[in-house]
Amino acid sequence: MIRALSKLLPANEAAEITAMIETSGLPFKVNWAKSGGGIYFLRQLWKSFGLKEFFEKRLKERRFEMSVEVAIFAMVAGRTIAPDSKLSTYHWIKEEVYFPEGEGLELHHFYRAMDFLVEVGDGLEKEIFKRVANLFNLRVDLILFDTTSVYFETEEEDSLRKRGYSRDRRPDLPQVVVGLAVTREGIPVNAWVFPGDTPDVKAVFRVQEELRHFSVGRIIWVCDRGMVSEETRVVFQRAGGGYILGERLRSGSEMVEEVLATGGRYP
Repeated sequence: MIRALSKLLPANEAAEITAMIETSGLPFKVNWAKSGGGIYFLRQLWKSFGLKEFFEKRLKERRFEMSVEVAIFAMVAGRTIAPDSKLSTYHWIKEEVYFPEGEGLELHHFYRAMDFLVEVGDGLEKEIFKRVANLFNLRVDLILFDTTSVYFETEEEDSLRKRGYSRDRRPDLPQVVVGLAVTREGIPVNAWVFPGDTPDVKAVFRVQEELRHFSVGRIIWVCDRGMVSEETRVVFQRAGGGYILGERLRSGSEMVEEVLATGGRYP
């Protein structure tokens, strides 16, 4: 840094500093420093994206002793730059990065901020998608959707963790079903967590209902062969638009036989 800054000085002074560095080294030793570039960039992006304004508007009627918006940003920045646990993110903010806004944050503030994040989740997801779609000029006429399951090492069920069809081949354990919808560019539109016993047709119906509020037009749905059933086809048809569903070529269904009997290229 000293060498770079010396270029702004008159030539004779810059030469003197360069000679000092090369001959005797720096007159001090750096033992410890904080990084600041990455988190500064993310903070400016966060503000320009309107997220600071979004949270502050919804926090206007609430009384928190700490800055919820700053705590949420700190967790997002940590996930982006140094992904780890909440405890590690707390130490990272305190010790490794230069972030004066986060000086008063404590570990329990992160958990309180997450509770608030859940409260505003629906509105936040729609706002982010709208801004991302405008920023990148996304085409949202084609939506790729799929689900998977995540099981828990416990025998107890609750309102969310339930036994159901397990993609992990662990029907003995309770699970949740996770759904993700992305654009043709791979940009996430939204994500969902369903009870573990949710069939795909119910997941698709709920996703369709919620995406109607995301300012998307006529959609063509693309799903893999795991969602092929008469029930899912009916749901897609009721919503309008179109759909592309995978199918086993050796399934023997009338649709497959019709496609195989048609000349030309097909996927």
